[in-house]
Amino acid sequence: MPPLARLGAAMRATSVLRLISVGCAIACSACSGERGQPGASPAPATPAATARDAAPRKSPAAEAAPLPATGAEAATAKTAPAVAIDPTTAPAVDAVTLFSRPIVIGASASDGFGVSVREHGAKPGDGVGVSLADILRVALKAPRTVEAYSSSMVFVNPGPILSGEMERALRHSPSVVIGIDFLFWYVYGTSSASGAPMRTPEQRMANLELGLAQVDQALARGTPVIIGDIPDMKAAIGKMLSRAQVPDASTLDAVNARIREWAQSRPGVRVFGLRESVMSISTNGSMRTGGTDWSVDDHGPLLLRDELHPSFAGLVAVASSVVESAATLLPESSRPAFEGSFDFDPMWIRRRLLDERARELEAVRALASPASPQPAAAGR
Repeated sequence: MPPLARLGAAMRATSVLRLISVGCAIACSACSGERGQPGASPAPATPAATARDAAPRKSPAAEAAPLPATGAEAATAKTAPAVAIDPTTAPAVDAVTLFSRPIVIGASASDGFGVSVREHGAKPGDGVGVSLADILRVALKAPRTVEAYSSSMVFVNPGPILSGEMERALRHSPSVVIGIDFLFWYVYGTSSASGAPMRTPEQRMANLELGLAQVDQALARGTPVIIGDIPDMKAAIGKMLSRAQVPDASTLDAVNARIREWAQSRPGVRVFGLRESVMSISTNGSMRTGGTDWSVDDHGPLLLRDELHPSFAGLVAVASSVVESAATLLPESSRPAFEGSFDFDPMWIRRRLLDERARELEAVRALASPASPQPAAAGR
């Protein structure tokens, strides 16, 4: 096959996979009568929103049930501790090992739903999808792998998908588990983890306990966890959420009080203040983290038009807050060095992500190029 044809075939294959992922999401939305989450009324599309929705994003790796361990996963699973640790025991962490193998789990905010970056002048479809794990990875000044099992499709079947994410993460012996929106669909939505109806405050509170039990699995391995509390996302009603999916204010107060109470007896947990961050963005158009004021004037909107998901700048701000929370797991003397190992300048992160994509495309072109002809053997 000619070189350009091989390149075209490779790029078309990538496009087909992306279309299949998006098609699955659209099919799920159509079945439930909404654009992105079950039960919401579709919002009229605006030109800006249409352009943003057209931008590529990380394909949602939804898992309807925990997957069996195979290959490298099975090998890693053998190294998992056989004896459970009391979740109330402080994990052994230091500045070197804390981010030696971080793993991100959770829902669409962690998965970077709707977030992409592209070169100036490039078409929306030429953007690079960005997740929380991507930002943490490129923000690290020293090369490091940040794994991710988060999914934009958690809302379809939250219980099995989230438990599957946790199971897969723990197979890989993470140094820290990051789940800023892991508990979100244990409180939001209309179906419990078991698939039973979930409408009342009591049902939402009971379902939250199932999510906290999932987090306890990581703590029982001696793995620290950064977990988000539950934000007030009523602004997304009619856009990405239906009214029936959103808990009322008193329920939010109760579940967040329960999360804080639960975390107090678990020294390996840090609760990420997602509710406070969203409230600050909604009220002031800004949030403060890591000594930086993330404002709409300096960085643009921190939420997408759907009022549910962070923008690129918002996701960078969240990543910075995650590291700030993780640092509190360390002795005070180790925190400055740990936080100093990251650079959360949005322009620098954007540039690194685009340079990565350029190198990937160059590698594809190299694979599509014909092998150099070997010199003919000299005759005797």
